[in-house]
Amino acid sequence: MFTDHHGPFLQRVPDGRLAPIRLIPATAYIYLALMVGIVPMALVLVGTAILLRRPLLAASALGVGFVGFLLPFLPLMVASALGEETNFALLFLTFRILAVALGFGLYKLANPHIRGHLLQGGDQIPLLWLVGPAFLSFFVISGTARVWMEAPLIGLLVLLS
Repeated sequence: MFTDHHGPFLQRVPDGRLAPIRLIPATAYIYLALMVGIVPMALVLVGTAILLRRPLLAASALGVGFVGFLLPFLPLMVASALGEETNFALLFLTFRILAVALGFGLYKLANPHIRGHLLQGGDQIPLLWLVGPAFLSFFVISGTARVWMEAPLIGLLVLLS
């Protein structure tokens, strides 16, 4: 039953659409953007938007993913243009901060739509089931394997510097 008391809460939620499967919690986008990367999480949000039949959300998520792909190269290009030597440790710290910031952007995009899904009686995957394995794999993977996983990005950064 809709009352005036629920008005402000429901105004922040678009007309809720029920997805056919359980969705990822909106807060997971922040955590997993840091652990997995911004581009994979943006693609997950595109899939969520398709399930919710939200083309504007899918386009926005693609835009955030595109920005997340290109933005890390900005500090490298600025350092190269200024003739400074590139500090890769500081560069990777910048990447992590950008991942959290863009993950928060994905959270702000997804949260109203996921809340609408939940108001329609939809279900979501528990946050611990998503973040727990990603967190464990982040620390279980050896340093050598992590370097091999990040080797294409490091190679591209070295070529550009």
